[in-house]
Amino acid sequence: MEKTKLYNVEFQHRNGEFTLIGCAISVESARRVISDFLSDRDYKPPYWRENHYPDYIEVDVGSHTEFFKITEVL
Repeated sequence: MEKTKLYNVEFQHRNGEFTLIGCAISVESARRVISDFLSDRDYKPPYWRENHYPDYIEVDVGSHTEFFKITEVL
């Protein structure tokens, strides 16, 4: 049986601190967590860029100072 994966989705504030904004069972659903977070704040990103690192995915949505981080936890 394949093990279920779990991803934490965090928002990185401009001061470098992180806030957990949600959890997801796939990278695609983690992207939806970020999209919902942005929609709730009426922020329409000028672009969406993902940087894939060995331990996490960094999502840049154009603020230049704030980012999102998707990390596999299980």
